[in-house]
Amino acid sequence: MLTGRGFDSIALTGVQLGHVQLTAAFEEFCERWEWGVRALLAEGDKFAQGVGLAAGAYYENEQYIDGTFKIGANALMGNPHATEEEVTAQSWDQVWGNHAFADPDYSQKSFEEAGANMAQGWKDAGRDVATSDMSVGGLARDQALESSGISEEQYERSLDQYFGPSPEERAKAAEREALEGGEQGAQG
Repeated sequence: MLTGRGFDSIALTGVQLGHVQLTAAFEEFCERWEWGVRALLAEGDKFAQGVGLAAGAYYENEQYIDGTFKIGANALMGNPHATEEEVTAQSWDQVWGNHAFADPDYSQKSFEEAGANMAQGWKDAGRDVATSDMSVGGLARDQALESSGISEEQYERSLDQYFGPSPEERAKAAEREALEGGEQGAQG
């Protein structure tokens, strides 16, 4: 906070001003000026505090309301995975543009990838049913294998032929590829 002090440091001596009465008048002027500046600064400080608190409260309220509306808009048509903090940090253009229909990919490649993902999803579901502990035709899986004379290895091979590799095997293969790609990149 400013106090308005320090005018005594500009006081001049009689030698500097050239006359004793002029020096006395200048000292009195500086002292009165200092008190006047102090009073004005105190009044200005009170005014600034009053206005600042009101402006700060208005700003905080405005930010709260803006954030609430952004969260509501996002809940209606936005990204369901975004947190409230992420949504309130976005501009309104970002909130309106962050939804499933904002930038759809209708390319042939996108449809082919979607079709492959759906087909793999069905295969994974079929593998899950075939390998679960549910009963198969009234028999437990192990009993069905034993009565049919098929070994566990033969059964797993037939699952791989029909459904493709399991999700676990695909994940391991992707890890190996990533490691091999990283090693080749480090060597090259």
